[in-house]
Formats: sequence, structure tokens, C-alpha cells
Amino acid sequence: MSHDCDRRALLTGALLLTPGLAHADPLGDIFGSVLGKGQSGSAGIGGLFGGGFTNADADSALRQALTIGAGNVVSRLSAFDGYFADPKVHIALPKSLQQVQSGLKAVGYSKPLDDLELKINRGAETAAPQAKALFVNAIKSMSIQDAVGIVKGGETAGTEFLKGKTLSSLTSTFTPPMNTALSSVGALKAADKVTKETAKYGYRRDLRGELTSYAVGAALNGMFLYLGEEEKAIREDPAKRTTVILKKVFGAV
Repeated sequence: MSHDCDRRALLTGALLLTPGLAHADPLGDIFGSVLGKGQSGSAGIGGLFGGGFTNADADSALRQALTIGAGNVVSRLSAFDGYFADPKVHIALPKSLQQVQSGLKAVGYSKPLDDLELKINRGAETAAPQAKALFVNAIKSMSIQDAVGIVKGGETAGTEFLKGKTLSSLTSTFTPPMNTALSSVGALKAADKVTKETAKYGYRRDLRGELTSYAVGAALNGMFLYLGEEEKAIREDPAKRTTVILKKVFGAV
């Protein structure tokens, strides 16, 4: 025990005299490794953040922030006109169809395409609630090391992490309900009608197979956009930190 104490004293002195290390966490970062006493998942990281909270606090705060943000985003986008009336996430037709739509609008024949655009957005609004459980499951799957790193990261680090880790699986899982939603609101039938109508003007393409994939991608892009804004708001705006742990961690950061 006396040898450990001597080594602590020597290390403390060295750290205080070493430029750039005076504000490090010697007990957590140095003593733990030198003396063979590894940190647990809830070891203090106050020296890194200056807030006196633990890894477990950071982990809990990030999960709460992303879960709250996901809930807010899903509620917002699943409402009537959640996509259609919001210019930030409104799902326009694919560019090639927009050109056809514009040309037909000039002569008063764009109604089939206008109707399709509306129904794509209605489909996204109908399918949006399916995303909440997917986001929550992805948040639960994060490790504590992931969470701590994200808390120290940029203003949308959590959102970017989720997008990078889950976009592929979210797309696969979100496709069936989106397809069902598009079918239920008549979008797929409308796509068939548009294919038939636009063929008269030389545009020959089967839109049914492409429509669901396009709508899923656009809908998820909108969700990640607003999830990023929710995360950024919690990091920057004290009024958005609605729980004790959010105040403790993001207030300190």
C-alpha cells in the first residue's frame, strides 16, 4: 500500500509540472492504468468534460436526448401535412418526373402527377410511426463507449452515428410499411396511371418498382434532418433539456 501511495505522489507531481497535463484526470487516466486498477463503465470523466459527471451519466443523457428527439420527430412528421406542408421535408417527385410535371402543368394536364406527389407525402406520413421503434432499438444497441464519444462530438454526432449505423437496416425495415402505406393511399395505382399517361409523351418507365424505394429514402432523409435539429437544440438550448440528467450532462458540456 505504501508503494502505491509513493507512486501516486510521484505521478501527481510529474503531472502538475508537465505542460498540457495539469487539467487531466490523473486518477482516472493515469493511476488506473499504472496501478492496474482499470476504470469501470461508470468511472468519472469530469476531468474531460469539466462537469463532474460519469460515463454512465453521459450514456444515459445521450440515450434520453436521442429517444426524446426521435419521439418528437415521429410525432411531427406523422401528423397530417407533416411532410406535405413542410418545405424542409416535402417529398417532391423524382427530378425526371418533375420535368414532365412542369411541362404538363403549363398546359393544364399535370393532375395525375400532382396527385401522385400528394399521395407519396401522405404515404410517408402514414408510415412515419413505424420509425419510432426502429430508432429506439438502434439507440438501445449503442455501447457506453459510443455514447461517451458522441457526447464529446459535434452538434449532431448522435444523429450521424445513428444514420451511419442504421440507415441500411432502417431502409430495409421501413420499406414494407411504406409500400403498404403507398398502396393504401393509392400512390402505387396512381404511379401505374402516370406511367400509362406519360407514355403518350414518350416517357416510358415503370414507376411502381421505383416509387417505394424513392419515397423511403426521402422520408428517412427528412427524419434524420429533424432528428439532427432536435439533438442540436438539446445541446444548445437549456430550455430543451427537460430532465435532470440532460441538464447535468449537456449543461456541463
